[in-house]
Amino acid sequence: MNIAIIQQFRRFLFQQVLESVAVCFAAIPPAQDSGHQNSGGDGSPGGQILFRDLKVAVAEDDELNAFVLSRMLTQSGAKVFLSRNGLELLHLVPHHQPHIIILDHHMELLDGEETLIRLKRQASTRNIPVILITGDTDEEVRKSLDAAGAVAVLGKPVDFRALADVFQTILNRSV
Repeated sequence: MNIAIIQQFRRFLFQQVLESVAVCFAAIPPAQDSGHQNSGGDGSPGGQILFRDLKVAVAEDDELNAFVLSRMLTQSGAKVFLSRNGLELLHLVPHHQPHIIILDHHMELLDGEETLIRLKRQASTRNIPVILITGDTDEEVRKSLDAAGAVAVLGKPVDFRALADVFQTILNRSV
């Protein structure tokens, strides 16, 4: 397939998702009869509902990463609220009250670390678990994000199984 067509399709999909500051969407596939996890080759859940009605706010400026992450989460039953940067996310959170927030580390306008710091300063958002995703391999960066209040720092590309494990740990703590 022509790369220009693929890029145009990606832009179209991302524009549809981000028509406004944030759009809620959920695609809940039918539950499977078997009790085992049906994982796809990309680490996605393969249709199993793991996080029904979990509200997740995501700030990611890369169109493809946002699409893949939101797709993995919605296929797991989560309701996803997308934003393109930290500023949009800060406006989105009070309206949607997510259970978990996922931030890209490197974004324009307001990066993930500064967004995390601002979230932790506000009484209304300081207790929302925040996961940072980053392509940085520098241990000092990861320590800085941990110190700022991230419950987890995951590498890119995001491994859905690792993300699902973090979600499960968060959910087990809140019970």
